[in-house]
Amino acid sequence: MSIPENDSLQLIDLFNIYQQFPLKRIFTFISEENQVEGIKVGEIDLQHLNQLGNAYIAKVILEKAFSVGFDPEKYIKETLSGEKYPGY
Repeated sequence: MSIPENDSLQLIDLFNIYQQFPLKRIFTFISEENQVEGIKVGEIDLQHLNQLGNAYIAKVILEKAFSVGFDPEKYIKETLSGEKYPGY
């Protein structure tokens, strides 16, 4: 993709970055059959992230765009335990 450079625009290649994450943990939804795309019933859905996957994507954006540290594992642990305001 060709996007003109712009000082107020920051490009983050999430597709290549998320390949470094634990894919079997961040993609856990199970697919329905889709013959057009060659997807069989029961395959892991590699298009839709689960809650942990979304937290990992948030980590990348927060760190790269805003220099804010974020721990997706801690966030998920605390939100699943019922913490209203998870610590980072």
